[in-house]
Amino acid sequence: MKTRIFSVLVLCGALSTWGGLAAAACTCTATGFPTAPGLTACQINPTPTVTGTINAAACDIGVYYSPGNSGSVNGATISGGGSFGVLVNGASVDVLNSTITTPGGVGIIYLNGASCLVPFRQRHPWLGGAYPGFSGGYPSACGVQNNAITLTAAGKTGVVAKNPGTVVAIINNMVTGSGPNGGIAQNGIEIGDGAAADIERNIVTNNEYTGPTFAATGILIYGGPAEAGYGNFEGPNYTSHLEVANNTLSSNDLGVVLWNQAAGNSKPPPTNNDVSQNDISNDATGLDCNPFATGIAYYSGNGDTTNDNAVYGVCYGGSGTVAPAAD
Repeated sequence: MKTRIFSVLVLCGALSTWGGLAAAACTCTATGFPTAPGLTACQINPTPTVTGTINAAACDIGVYYSPGNSGSVNGATISGGGSFGVLVNGASVDVLNSTITTPGGVGIIYLNGASCLVPFRQRHPWLGGAYPGFSGGYPSACGVQNNAITLTAAGKTGVVAKNPGTVVAIINNMVTGSGPNGGIAQNGIEIGDGAAADIERNIVTNNEYTGPTFAATGILIYGGPAEAGYGNFEGPNYTSHLEVANNTLSSNDLGVVLWNQAAGNSKPPPTNNDVSQNDISNDATGLDCNPFATGIAYYSGNGDTTNDNAVYGVCYGGSGTVAPAAD
């Protein structure tokens, strides 16, 4: 049984201070989000680019994009946002070079077919032709690149992508959990319910759960009918053909989790995810290892591959028992 990802909306009323200057809290506006229309945001469908300091302490969301809209977040510092730092709902948005801290919920989330129809290199020609992740399978990916995302003790996940048609490239981000946490099993990066993603060259650290039941994860890939409805915004779709490569994962209970599960524990169709050339370690300094700690947990799937990964550290020297990762 997995815990729900957004079971509680946490609001924080304190002003955030960046570089010694307190940014005034913004005015919150209802988003009309279909499943929770009362959710409020500091900015809704801003154009052309969100930058600078945003204090969303009184709002549920820092920056919200609704279906059919487009834009970008580049060089922003977003604090507050009790449920989400940036929520991209069926829109076309890149999140780049930004610092995001939320008191609860998720740093960046893409839902409901969020994708960018113009190839990433066309929108950002300064990248040139040598940018991994955009040369082949995901030309319509929205970019999540060069961000620093920090989870507080009540935060759940750094970056999330869900639902068919959602396509993201998560490259060169630093995602930092709160460290030993007995209240919530955190996840660094989470892809589920049929979303497509390229996950490369990220640093994901400090997702450690001290409770007895679950384990926190660095990167969680999951889907299938057996997983439908365990978290918000989730259907029965398998998550397949993802590339997880050249990431550095340290001090996470579970480094990478592959979990596509058919109904009734039958054989799932080919999911063909690839986990390659990642550096995965856990020494759990000053803390006993989570009893389920595993470098790569292949819980359920079909045709997924793991190649040339380095898995090491005192917490990964056991039997490899798989925990129920907490979505």
